[in-house]
Amino acid sequence: MHRARVDSLTVLQILEHEFNSGFLEFAWGALEDSHAVSTALSRDAAQIRIVIHSAAQGGDWGDWQYFYNANYLGTKHVIDNALHLPNLE
Repeated sequence: MHRARVDSLTVLQILEHEFNSGFLEFAWGALEDSHAVSTALSRDAAQIRIVIHSAAQGGDWGDWQYFYNANYLGTKHVIDNALHLPNLE
């Protein structure tokens, strides 16, 4: 386990440290685009055992469609595409 002082590192820097150690791989992109999600998950698909989806649009106000696309459709695309991974646990 890696420990870091929170006051000297941001969460992203801590996660990037794990990424650089080969433990995690980050995929950046638009979750509303099913093809983009499929492309991100298909890279090294045989090595992916676990998918962690933590992206969301938060807030107290805004356009309903924006929240729907980011939260519902984004999550649906991650799940739909992750189910096709051969070694998903």
